[in-house]
Amino acid sequence: RWADWSSATDLSPDQVLVSDVSWVPGGQHVTFQLQNREQTWLDLCRFDVVAGTTEVLFRDQTPAWIESPSAPVWLQSGGFLWLSPRSGWRQIYRYDANGGLVGPVTEAGVEVQSILGLSPNQDQVFFTAYHPSPTELHVHRTTLSGGMVNRLTSLGSSHRVTFNRSFTYFIDQYSSVTTPHRIELRNSDGKRILEV
Repeated sequence: RWADWSSATDLSPDQVLVSDVSWVPGGQHVTFQLQNREQTWLDLCRFDVVAGTTEVLFRDQTPAWIESPSAPVWLQSGGFLWLSPRSGWRQIYRYDANGGLVGPVTEAGVEVQSILGLSPNQDQVFFTAYHPSPTELHVHRTTLSGGMVNRLTSLGSSHRVTFNRSFTYFIDQYSSVTTPHRIELRNSDGKRILEV
């Protein structure tokens, strides 16, 4: 079945970009992102594959330019996490299942690069951010309610990590001008378990 998105925008097809398409858990809905060619706004749309209907969940917008953050990160509650630069900082926001804003998860001043995933009981979110230094990429953890941001990697280096499926451990690869490439196994609190 083809998704008819003409009800989602009054722009013609040659004036719109489809910047991401992804399934919603459960398989009854597909989300897709529509943007104008200038990329100053982005609509997150949901298509019901059974009913054949399309709705706009919300519009994300900035005065200058907005990048597609890729697919939403889905929560067991049906809600989702979304990356947006609308405040001037790239922050994580939490939405309910119908696209209603619950609130920010991270505060302005923390430049989030990517959402890595959620703890097993989905009360914490892991993400990468250029914080506290704009030249160092670190792994952080915070609660979904927007609590304190905890850095899990050591200062002085940029880090690339890979979590296990349950987000209880991660492989930390890092280096700096003075530190050659290192690989460590850490737990979800950032404690080093093993230097590889």
